[in-house]
Amino acid sequence: MDKENALKGRCNYLLSKSIAAFIDTPVFAIFEAKDDNLENWYGQCGAEMYAAHLYNEQNDKPLPFIFGAVTNGLNWQFLKLEGKQLSIDTAYYSLQNLPTLLGTLQGILEMYD
Repeated sequence: MDKENALKGRCNYLLSKSIAAFIDTPVFAIFEAKDDNLENWYGQCGAEMYAAHLYNEQNDKPLPFIFGAVTNGLNWQFLKLEGKQLSIDTAYYSLQNLPTLLGTLQGILEMYD
């Protein structure tokens, strides 16, 4: 909880730069949409991304951007937080086209190498 930034709640899922038993430099936040309307959950995912950004800064591991995704399990939509600018990819990615979805995820994670 960060009262100063009006952040409270729990993160659904985080991907980190390293494999560890604890959170170390989160780079990707995944928010599970509670319904089929992914657009309703951009704000929640953006808040998780911003919290990850703050966490990285507080641990002296700032990153130029944090990625995120809103998903209902079948459909995915990607977001990018760069500074205080939140960008939303207008494309929808689906499990029905798994190679494209996984390729997009891989491409995002490779940006941090």
